[in-house]
Amino acid sequence: MRAAGRPTIAAFWCVGDDTDHDEVSSSSWPLENGAVRRVRDEVPAEGRRIGGLEVARMLPSRAQLGADWPDSRGGPEALDDDLRRLGNGGWSGFLRAALLHLASGEPLLFVDGNDPAVIEASQPLLRRFAPERRALASEIESVARGWSAPGASPPLSGEEALRSLYLLAGSGRSILDPDTQPPRGGTLLPNVVLRPALQEHLLPVARVVCGGAEIAYRSLLGPVYARAGMESAPLMPRFAATFFPPAWSSGAKAPDPRLALEDPAGALDRWAWEGLEPGLAERVRDLRETTRGRLDDLRGSLAPIDASLVQTIESVGAKIDFQVGRLEEALHAKARLLLRRSHPGLADLREFLIPRGKPQERSFTLWTPFLWEGPEAAVQLREAVAAWFDRGERGHALLALNDRGASS
Repeated sequence: MRAAGRPTIAAFWCVGDDTDHDEVSSSSWPLENGAVRRVRDEVPAEGRRIGGLEVARMLPSRAQLGADWPDSRGGPEALDDDLRRLGNGGWSGFLRAALLHLASGEPLLFVDGNDPAVIEASQPLLRRFAPERRALASEIESVARGWSAPGASPPLSGEEALRSLYLLAGSGRSILDPDTQPPRGGTLLPNVVLRPALQEHLLPVARVVCGGAEIAYRSLLGPVYARAGMESAPLMPRFAATFFPPAWSSGAKAPDPRLALEDPAGALDRWAWEGLEPGLAERVRDLRETTRGRLDDLRGSLAPIDASLVQTIESVGAKIDFQVGRLEEALHAKARLLLRRSHPGLADLREFLIPRGKPQERSFTLWTPFLWEGPEAAVQLREAVAAWFDRGERGHALLALNDRGASS
């Protein structure tokens, strides 16, 4: 957009006014051996808005990160700088400092939904929706009934529209009853139904960069924009990626990473099998087929002698199948063992690629690539993102981490 002559700046909207502590209270990072460490803020948030929680709550996790990565060339030290600079500031402030650090001088506008100035500027639009929530809920319910994603439920319903406004209450918030108007002097906060329109009401938004889930629920918000008297900004799929551990690209010929993402265990099995002596697996399979063929040849000669001999041949064949199968299983197990001995970082590949069965972005700390690669990971990530969009790619990028200071 800048190249086209349009002054543009990236903006990040932090939902610091949310109170769903469980959604953000845990994180994880890989250890150098490929295993995954999980940490959690165990202190109850007690309904407080997340953005205002004390940064000091992060210190136990930071101590664990330092213990796990004592010699890392990037990440923890920069994180320490941010912690020192913020003192006992809130989580929103920490995220702001972290993102500005990673932006490395690129202009970035950080907007916190928990900021008093943002909350104050939001009041006129939010109050406009207070008497319209039931009508809005009916309209969104009607749109949701036309949702046609195969095998999926609509990402929003009229219920979210009924509960679309909160009342500021000390350090927390409370749902405003759908049949209750906000008290004079009361301060309102939005939920997911009203927040997109509020963002575009407060800022001149040219494009909204968001993930698949956000694109899905925003597709149902036409009634909100219509009632706000505005058009929604075009949606742009954001860059998404999965990191593979350094062991994946350590020199051995790895299978297609897309297969590994779909079935990590199956990909490792295939990799292990293909790492055996060329032709060995085929020779074992040939053993079964050759032996079976010779038994079949004998069947025709033995049948005229006695029918029981045919039964004996079939019994011998079944036992051979079973024993050759055991040999194949044992060979496969040894192949997996040899692969993991030569690439120990692959032992926890499934948990690395899909931690707790979720995408890495839902679990791994954003410091993950810096732990191995140091500060230059920021440059490499920016280059990967630029190349991805220059090629017109859509979908998911697969990036291999490298502990020698370069990524692919």
